[in-house]
Amino acid sequence: MPGAKLKKGWWVPWSFLALPLTVYMIWVYLPIAQSFGYAFSKRDSLFYGTVYIGLQNFARLFGDAQFIVALKNNLVWLIFFVLIPIPLGLFIAMLFNNAFKGNRIYKTLFYLPMTLSFAIIGTIWMWIYNPDAGFLNTVLRGLGLADWAKPWLGDRRFMTGALVAVGVWR
Repeated sequence: MPGAKLKKGWWVPWSFLALPLTVYMIWVYLPIAQSFGYAFSKRDSLFYGTVYIGLQNFARLFGDAQFIVALKNNLVWLIFFVLIPIPLGLFIAMLFNNAFKGNRIYKTLFYLPMTLSFAIIGTIWMWIYNPDAGFLNTVLRGLGLADWAKPWLGDRRFMTGALVAVGVWR
């Protein structure tokens, strides 16, 4: 707009934002840009520099069987952390929005896992998943389902599901 005048003192908010934005750029955007540069290059050592190699790193990565397993596990995590907690949390929020007896107790019990540290959550679930004396296997054996008792975190078939259950519970 020709002839538009800036308000007096327009620079004051920007002066307060200058330092945080600079730090954010250095600690967030610069490493992201460097990561993209590293993804398409090969570095022999600290002293010999980098060589642009294009998509060779990605070809090697997708040829690695361990990477494919890790990618599948991450996709499982993504699906379960989008399809379960969001609709379930919305349903619980709508349910607790209504007034009924014991409403505050139930709200507290459902919010409690969010207040616990990851170390405490890990310890609790270690007690639950312990293959010998864990709560889950003890209950299964007590119900006569000893065949269902498993080393939940020690078997590749059940490990991802057991860890997803911990994450969804939180």
